[in-house]
Amino acid sequence: HDHVVLQGLPDRLSGDLLHYSYRNITDHVERMNSYSSIAARAKEEKEVRYHFLDLLVRPPWRFFRMYLLKSAWRDGIAGLAMAGIESFYVFLKYAKLWERQKSERGQVGNAGQRDPKR
Repeated sequence: HDHVVLQGLPDRLSGDLLHYSYRNITDHVERMNSYSSIAARAKEEKEVRYHFLDLLVRPPWRFFRMYLLKSAWRDGIAGLAMAGIESFYVFLKYAKLWERQKSERGQVGNAGQRDPKR
């Protein structure tokens, strides 16, 4: 659900919209694994190249932005868990991009191990 499809004209809701994205942490992590694969593939299709700093800087930045700047700290442990999971999502997305780009050049096999045929 990375875009909105409307039938008719947009309008305002008269009440609150409660959007529960995940049933629990397990559900969130399972979806994150799927979404990070989709995101890595999309980045590769847009010819985004992996850089080491993507893994080093982007995940902590996501945590900082979500936990402090967007005030997830107000939600206690739940906010801390969400910020941690979101930062791991960013790490996973770029790790998968790295893996895809190295694999296409034949430089890695399963789990990032060097291909023994090389």
